[in-house]
Amino acid sequence: MIPFFGKSVYDDPEVYAKSSAINFIKNVKTPTLVIVGDSDGECPTPQSYEFWHALKTLGVETQLVVFEHEGHLFA
Repeated sequence: MIPFFGKSVYDDPEVYAKSSAINFIKNVKTPTLVIVGDSDGECPTPQSYEFWHALKTLGVETQLVVFEHEGHLFA
């Protein structure tokens, strides 16, 4: 992510926080499929649960799929 943001999350956490998808959740209207591996080190599973739950709370059609023993990339 450093090439995109210019710094690491440890050096400039604010720029990462401003770009977090959860901050734009109220803009989502499109049905959304959330897919995550339960061993994902890039986007931890609890973040996906939080995003999915927020979509449901806002009335957006959504589905959550969690793949066991998978990381960020699925084989």
